[in-house]
Amino acid sequence: SDYAIKGADCNVIPEVVKVIQEFHNAKKPQGFLCISPILAARVLCTVKITLGKNSCDKWPHRGAIEDAKKMGATVELRNWDEVSFDEENLIFSSPAYMYDGQYHEIDDGIGHMVKYMLVMLRKGKLKPKEKCAPRDCKH
Repeated sequence: SDYAIKGADCNVIPEVVKVIQEFHNAKKPQGFLCISPILAARVLCTVKITLGKNSCDKWPHRGAIEDAKKMGATVELRNWDEVSFDEENLIFSSPAYMYDGQYHEIDDGIGHMVKYMLVMLRKGKLKPKEKCAPRDCKH
């Protein structure tokens, strides 16, 4: 995408849009780390994601939170080791390198998201409440 240049008005590469939409329409879970939840926000519009927190210097990319909100996303403020799960859209996200932390902290946070996804899959809890509605968004 050209998010780094255009911010909330960014365009997403068509192949990426296609993959995100196809997974969404097939009701398959998707995981987004670091800045990539902004892609889910741009393509699916009304998703719930995290991009970290909007406080202190440990979150140097916190401006992305407001951009995601402009795109229609609900943004949960989560710590580096926490996961946001959008049950309706089957979207998992975690801040990763949105946080200016140690490598082992980032690795732990990513591991938490992967583990949470696997636990939910094993328990059969990754079924949307209802059919996913098509989105009418500009990509």
